[in-house]
Amino acid sequence: MQQQIIKALYIDDETLMHKAFSRALRRQPVEIRTAANALEAVGLTEHYPFDVIFSDYALGNTDGLLLIKRLKDTHPGVVFVLVSGSFDWRSREAEMEAAGVDYFLAKPWERDELEGILKEVIRRKGQA
Repeated sequence: MQQQIIKALYIDDETLMHKAFSRALRRQPVEIRTAANALEAVGLTEHYPFDVIFSDYALGNTDGLLLIKRLKDTHPGVVFVLVSGSFDWRSREAEMEAAGVDYFLAKPWERDELEGILKEVIRRKGQA
C-alpha cells in the first residue's frame, strides 16, 4: 500500500518555528508549506490544497482563531490545529469549537503529539 502524503500548512510569525516544525516532521510523509502571517496563509490556501493547517494563535495583526474561522468556511474538509505557548485553551474551548479548531497544540510541542495529529489526518483522508 502506497503511503499517503499529507499536505500541511504551518502559520507562525516566528520563522524559527517554521524550521522547528519542518525538522520535527522530516521523517513523516508530509509536504510542508509555511506562512509568516494571515495574508500569506490565505494566499497559499487559494493556490494549494491542504489536508491540515497549523496556525499559531498570535499572528501580529490578527489571531489564529479568527484566521481559522475564516479558512474553515472556505475549506471545510481541512483539519485545523491551533498552536500556542500562551493561550489558555481550557477557558476558551467553546470559542475554539465555534472557530472550527479540531486540535490544540501547546508550544513547545512534542513530536509524538504532532505525529498523533498526522495519523488522525491520514485516517480522515482515507475516509473521504
